[in-house]
Amino acid sequence: MIAKMPMAKWSGGSNGLITIEGGMFNVQLEIPDRFERIVYEFTREICEYRLHSYFQRKEENISLV
Repeated sequence: MIAKMPMAKWSGGSNGLITIEGGMFNVQLEIPDRFERIVYEFTREICEYRLHSYFQRKEENISLV
């Protein structure tokens, strides 16, 4: 589901910076070694937040029907 949307939209408008290949989501950024862990954690937190928000909105819409 993630590969279909919204990640597919990111990859389509990112000028090659973000790709989805073989089920892998890749970001083409050069990050200094000393920042890799913090960028990973920050990205993970954002993804978890966005997924939670998406499913929460979806559940609220179902409850309204």
